[in-house]
Amino acid sequence: MSKVIISMVTYNATGYLPFALPSLVALHNYDGELVVLDNASTDSSREFVKELTPQVQLIESGANKGFGGGHNEVIRNTSSEYVLVFNQDMVIEPDYVKECVSFMDAHPEVGSVTGVLQRARWDEQGELEKTEAIDTCGIRIKKSHNVKDITVVPFEHTPFEIFGPSGACALYRRSALEDVAFHEGGKIEYFDEDFFMYKEDVDLAYRLRWRGWSSYAIPTARAYHFRTKGEKLVRKSPQVNYWSYRNHLFLLTKNVSNGMLSSCFPKMMGYEIAKAGYIFLAEWSTIKGVKHAWNIRSRMLCKREAIMTTRRITDAKMCSLLQ
Repeated sequence: MSKVIISMVTYNATGYLPFALPSLVALHNYDGELVVLDNASTDSSREFVKELTPQVQLIESGANKGFGGGHNEVIRNTSSEYVLVFNQDMVIEPDYVKECVSFMDAHPEVGSVTGVLQRARWDEQGELEKTEAIDTCGIRIKKSHNVKDITVVPFEHTPFEIFGPSGACALYRRSALEDVAFHEGGKIEYFDEDFFMYKEDVDLAYRLRWRGWSSYAIPTARAYHFRTKGEKLVRKSPQVNYWSYRNHLFLLTKNVSNGMLSSCFPKMMGYEIAKAGYIFLAEWSTIKGVKHAWNIRSRMLCKREAIMTTRRITDAKMCSLLQ
């Protein structure tokens, strides 16, 4: 059994692969293998993978399974102590996996970790430029359930606790993933495939927390994330806004317990009213996310029941993890 499986899901990734794949090949001192699942790309992503990393295991999906579905497919069909979930738009430093695995080996109660992810961008010649700007070193959730990236590193060398990692470059303990997996019709889901894209990592972080698994950021592990094209932020599409809002509703339905409402409800209501007002005024296309969330509410409620009946921490403890 490999120590670490690196799961990389690609979709029309030719702009990123010349940076991402060589950084994975250059990793130091880790016992593992790289598995790439291509989500039915319409560009030459599969050919890039075969050319740049012929030693990689490439799975060619016949359809786009989304972020969670793609990674689930890799996790289900591999065996390892740890799983590194890796975005196609990442560049990883050689010691990243070694630093994260070393910490998790020493702390069996920790279910997930991340390093510090800094911003990457293309320079004027189209080459990789690494910046000092912090993209994320984990996620934090306010009591309003506004989810934010942590962009300040409080300690230069000391690991610090976070609510959970961003799925862009997160190391998970496989036994923790198995502990929170959904089993339905003979199929195992680690990331919730109903989300398809966006906030699956937040949902998984919540479920791991309910089962008592902790999460940390490792400042000595560094990677770089492309979130910009030059200096200009890429505007979110209506489809992305739809997924994001719909999945926010999924997240609340599944993970906010009745006992948490006394502490969180006032701030949650204020946030939801503000969000709804913005959608009504500026993002009419996002409203269909409410309809979809309502149409499959019974599925979300079944998943909620599974989470709440097997949880290991109290409402008060969960509220203490929120800000």
